[in-house]
Amino acid sequence: MNRKTLTAAMVACCGIAAAVNAQQIGPVIITEIHYNPHNLPSGSSEQGMEFVEVYNPTNGNVDISGWYLQDEDGRTTPIAAGTILAPGEAFVITSQFGPDATTLSSLAAWRQAWGTGYRVGFVDGFSGPWTSDPTIAGLNNLANGPTATNEVLTLRDAGGQVVDEANYQAGAADWPTSNNAGSIYLLPLFFNVTDNDQGAAWRLASNGVDGNFLILATNEIFTGPNSVASPGRVPQVGPIVDCNSNGVPDAVDIFNGSSTDCDNNQIPDECQSGDDCDGNGILDVCELGSDWRMDRNLNGIIDSCDIASGFSQDVNGNGIVDEFENTPSVLISEIMYNPTGTEEIGEFVEIYNFGATPVDIGGWTLADIEGDSPSAAIPAGTTINPGEVVMLVPTSDTFDLLAEFRTAWGLDASAQIIGLAPWGARANGATFTNEVLALLDSAGIPVDVANYENDSNGWPNDDGVSSIYLLSTGLDKDSNDTGANWRLSIASLDGARFLTETANLLDPRNTGSPGVVHTAAPQRPSGEVIITEIMYGPNSTGNRAEWIEIYNTTNLTIDISGWFLSDEDGFTTPIAAGSTLAPNEVAVLAPFSDVSPAQAVSDFQAAWCRGYQIFTVFQWASGQGQYNLLNLSNSPDAGNELLTLRNAAGNAIDQVNYDDDGIIWPTTGNTGAGGTAWSIYLLPGSYDSVSNDSGLNWAASAVGFEGARQNTATDVFAGNDLGSPGYLDGVTGEVDCTPGGPICPPCAADFDQSGGVDGDDIGAFFNAWQAGESCGDVDQSGGVDGDDIGAFFTVWQAGGC
Repeated sequence: MNRKTLTAAMVACCGIAAAVNAQQIGPVIITEIHYNPHNLPSGSSEQGMEFVEVYNPTNGNVDISGWYLQDEDGRTTPIAAGTILAPGEAFVITSQFGPDATTLSSLAAWRQAWGTGYRVGFVDGFSGPWTSDPTIAGLNNLANGPTATNEVLTLRDAGGQVVDEANYQAGAADWPTSNNAGSIYLLPLFFNVTDNDQGAAWRLASNGVDGNFLILATNEIFTGPNSVASPGRVPQVGPIVDCNSNGVPDAVDIFNGSSTDCDNNQIPDECQSGDDCDGNGILDVCELGSDWRMDRNLNGIIDSCDIASGFSQDVNGNGIVDEFENTPSVLISEIMYNPTGTEEIGEFVEIYNFGATPVDIGGWTLADIEGDSPSAAIPAGTTINPGEVVMLVPTSDTFDLLAEFRTAWGLDASAQIIGLAPWGARANGATFTNEVLALLDSAGIPVDVANYENDSNGWPNDDGVSSIYLLSTGLDKDSNDTGANWRLSIASLDGARFLTETANLLDPRNTGSPGVVHTAAPQRPSGEVIITEIMYGPNSTGNRAEWIEIYNTTNLTIDISGWFLSDEDGFTTPIAAGSTLAPNEVAVLAPFSDVSPAQAVSDFQAAWCRGYQIFTVFQWASGQGQYNLLNLSNSPDAGNELLTLRNAAGNAIDQVNYDDDGIIWPTTGNTGAGGTAWSIYLLPGSYDSVSNDSGLNWAASAVGFEGARQNTATDVFAGNDLGSPGYLDGVTGEVDCTPGGPICPPCAADFDQSGGVDGDDIGAFFNAWQAGESCGDVDQSGGVDGDDIGAFFTVWQAGGC
């Protein structure tokens, strides 16, 4: 029986979907997709390495001249004229350009990497830049994160009709996920245009299985040595296996979901009862892959089975094997897994000896025990003393990374920094089963595990610049595997600081505390001035409609000269010299962009009324300086928009990690042009730096509540924005919204309302005085005359009002 006849028999016997889809004309089908090949060095292009394999499952020749691949991004150029697929022939389609977008992929390079015995068709627009036909967009690479609507890969004939579709979805709808090495390929029982659009019919390539093999050689095109695939080779239908004797082939049972196959070995789990040592109905290999705690000695056997067999001891009867429990008192205390601007060379892992005796850590390694290879071993004879921390970092062949690390983080000569090559990058998308970071002893037994999870189970959310570090509440090996005992590094708290730029560690937004383990209670911002209102999603467009209200909680006048805002994206410029907040004063921080600070203040008052100080800063919006705030995000989350008010020394005065989840934090309600938007504000009774970091203490502004009003439509500010800048319930009176007339400065010395007293104020005063404006009546005599000049200079020289 040939493959075509066998497939038809399976359809008739076992209820598999019919082989012809109304939208897909067939008969050629997609049988292999290599969308995430292993590419080195880090960051190199996958162009030229990706491929799609198509297959003719019929008994006749098929002319595929002019056919092409297409997805939601674009299409390739046509397959060459005269390309005819013989019955049972597989054909590989790949890019005619290599990783540098200029080098032409050669058949010789392909054969060197993937062998001979089949045909390869080179097309343009497959990946990378489109070059040969600028009128048609290309595929823009095969995405490594495909979804139901991203990478809807189709094979089309010369007339544009869909011959076949394989909407591969990484990890979703039963689709296998590429592991930065293996292709995904279609199982032979499902060689038809319907079944090959179902994830359960596909498998991740594994070396030596179904004709898949490790890449033969690397060259100028193929830079990744660990890719696994089977281009030009399709697996053949072997003997029908029905291990559970239900009259249906095992592969079909798994495909239809009537049998589970948790280890993806194409054998129903119920047929592998001998691989379930604890008898709970779940294969051991699947249990071990779901939770590292079931195999703490990493010997591939569930610990309870180890203990029951006598292979391992459990003297205290707590279910934990003694070889793990009795390891030295060294734990992972800080992880920098997603630095910006530096990526892998900026990563580090800090370890800490919380015991009372020195520990020899020679031969120890770092490993992600879910399957990634460990790092190089720590040099023999290395000791970590009681209370000491050691930084484990990558190394570089081109520069002294250890010396730069010491300089960038301000570490003295006594700090132990150990470079490990290979390093093994820490993944940014950590989950419960991905990035199970372990410190292994020289025998490969875990000394400590910190199964950090990005954005889940209480672990700090990744902000793209900060390390995560262990709090004093978690300085033991059980507690440091719980996310609630970790915190995102905040510069100036618990020893954390901004990185100092060096030649290769470039980004000063990166934040961490390498070399410091904070054993006291967690520090908080000082809180003498706090953020009380945020307009982050205004109706108005442009770079000046956002603003933040601040409040001096103390009974002292506070000099806020040099203070600035920061978040994970960057920093504003400092508030002008000479700026002060009176006791219990409420003020506004606002951006200026294409106008002077004075004009920005005037424009703001025209829209939002007067009677309170407005301090303006730059680098608020995207495009303003290298490290700016990139505006206040309209879609903040727990790891995005960690808004911090800092003093001139960079110390955190207040932080509000505002979110718009609509559950704990209110939303802005921004509906775009013509709609209504509102600020969020801090509720009365919550005017402190602890309460204002909880969304439960914030509300959305509504006219008639806590002084909220609608702004006046101007050339700069659209109407329909609601907020209460300058007003704080129970602290201030109503602001002055009297229309008309010039808007005079609340502080005569700061005549240009820039937020500071300087020479520009003299010119601003004389402009108003010469024009006879009422603001020039500084002595408030009822008229503008020479006495006002002396009155102005008196307050200006005093630097006050």
